Amino acid sequence: MKTLLWILGAAWLGLAACSRPEAVSTPKPPAVSVAAVAQRPVPVYGQYVGQTEAVKTVEVRARVEGFIDRQAAPDGVDVRAGDLLFVIDPRPFEASLRQAQANVARDSAQLRQTEAQHRNLLTGKRPEEIDAIRAQLAQAEASLALSESNLTRQEELVRAKFVSNEAADTARSARDRDRARVSELKAQLAAAKLPARPDEI
Repeated sequence: MKTLLWILGAAWLGLAACSRPEAVSTPKPPAVSVAAVAQRPVPVYGQYVGQTEAVKTVEVRARVEGFIDRQAAPDGVDVRAGDLLFVIDPRPFEASLRQAQANVARDSAQLRQTEAQHRNLLTGKRPEEIDAIRAQLAQAEASLALSESNLTRQEELVRAKFVSNEAADTARSARDRDRARVSELKAQLAAAKLPARPDEI
């Protein structure tokens, strides 16, 4: 009896399974793009890692140290040898130049003073004595110029027969006396190895 019940139950389940229709979903066909076949060039792109370098390079090196005040030649322009590229701040160099000029003036004055002291030691004369000789020389030269002018005038008057030869002789003697005085004073300064004027030191 039990076996029969088992058989009936199995048959019933089999009939029930066969009587029910299966619902199967079919997938849609995929969308496909279509293009006409044609022959044409295709660009090929490539990515590379590298560095660019100019064909010709020139090293720009400053001859002096300093801060750049301005750039005279813009980037990318063509330049030639000797063109102004950069301007370095000139103020430190101008200050150094002024300092050097001041040092030269100071050293020149000290040199002149030392030379004057050396000459005074060689001559054995005090500075006021040397100044007195130079003053006498200047006065003697002025007197000589006057006597030469007077002699020239007297000689013209003698040729024109307005004065006697004695007046020209007197003027000539005065000229010779002044010339001798100038020569004497110059000889004193020359013996002391001193110039005739202080500005000739």
